[in-house]
Amino acid sequence: MNNVITNPCYDNFMELCSNASKSIKLCAPYVKSDVIADVLLNKLPETSVSLITRINLRDYHSKVSDIESLRQTLLYGGHVYNCSNLHCKNQHF
Repeated sequence: MNNVITNPCYDNFMELCSNASKSIKLCAPYVKSDVIADVLLNKLPETSVSLITRINLRDYHSKVSDIESLRQTLLYGGHVYNCSNLHCKNQHF
């Protein structure tokens, strides 16, 4: 089952991560290490993690993303994919 989370709901997101039995696929242009650490802590041991992100040195220099998040994902057996044109907009309802 796929779930798309469109509003800030961290607890719901972590619950979905802890209930994922096969894989977790994260897609975000900006990634912080504290979020990845929580995902890795909450997931089941047999659940794989894939991260699709934008690897852009300016994002890391301006601290909107953490290089540590990529390292953590790879260290715990996950996969990291670069999508250089990945972009998102905040929508306010």
